[in-house]
Amino acid sequence: MRGARLSSYSTSVPRRIQPNTGSLVLRPVTAARLYADQPAAKSVGRLHSSARSATVTATAAAEEQSNVEAVAASAVSSPAANVTWSSVLNPPDSTRPPALDLPVRKPKQSLAGHLLRLGKAYGSFYRSGLKAVLINRRLVSQLKKKTNSNSGKDTLASTITRADLLLRERTRHDFLRLPLFGLVVLLTGEFSPLVVLLFPKLTPYTCRIPSHVAKLRRAAHERRLRSYQKISSAAAAVPTDAHLARVLGIGFALWDRVGLAVPLASRRVDKLLREIVQDDFRIRSGGGVELLHPDEVALAAERRGQDVRDRSTAGLRSWLRKWVDDSTQSGAGSEEDGVMAARERLAVGKSV
Repeated sequence: MRGARLSSYSTSVPRRIQPNTGSLVLRPVTAARLYADQPAAKSVGRLHSSARSATVTATAAAEEQSNVEAVAASAVSSPAANVTWSSVLNPPDSTRPPALDLPVRKPKQSLAGHLLRLGKAYGSFYRSGLKAVLINRRLVSQLKKKTNSNSGKDTLASTITRADLLLRERTRHDFLRLPLFGLVVLLTGEFSPLVVLLFPKLTPYTCRIPSHVAKLRRAAHERRLRSYQKISSAAAAVPTDAHLARVLGIGFALWDRVGLAVPLASRRVDKLLREIVQDDFRIRSGGGVELLHPDEVALAAERRGQDVRDRSTAGLRSWLRKWVDDSTQSGAGSEEDGVMAARERLAVGKSV
């Protein structure tokens, strides 16, 4: 599965306890084994067999064993360790931003030293994000080779999964932004986070830091609220496709500020709503909302005009489950019925 090929992006063990060189392998470790695996320790044992050396070595081994057992215990007790997210519904983890682990300034550390460590952390994050785009590109190429062997549309539709579609969609989005973004990172270096915040939508998905994502979500929510307030203040106002475009985040907010509708709003709204309804049917046929990764739950709700800030995964999952049931009529509805239901739901503000 794709998730297996990209295991460096997904693990049930918390990232803070992973070494930079890869994932921690959990297996029983004994003091004797740790001692035997160290060549230097063997030499010391042969040359100096004093009780003090043996005690020090045994103590170090015991501490290492304790650390490994603690990691294993946390992995077993983690909720994610007992859940298998569907590879049919969820795209590879590499389509989402990697974890950003920022250093904490130490009490006696200079400001310059702390800023240098911050810059290195951001640089590592962006390198991982750019690498993920290239990895996804290779996965899409492999997917094309697999699907090219299927000539019929019906056969092709049955072999393409939700995970495949999202992989292609996000990779296309990121790859188009890769040249310009890569140039910005190359020229600005450690100052890249400040620069990309000025042009948030020009950044690949995999290179968006948490504050970047928060800014985009806040702006999208404020845009939706302004649109709902505008139609509610007008007497007997009928929601238009321009309103739905603002609710769904289509186009730039600049069009709103100058008082113009988003270009081709009707066509773009209809296209997105059909994609959403088709996605609803895929989620249902693929096992349901319960098999979606928590990050994918938030992204799916956000795509449907939902404000996901300060919302628990359980709450968003419940909301998305209700949306999918309404859209698909519990599996008995058609695509046209789903589009109509989505229009009504978004027009009256049930998505906010």
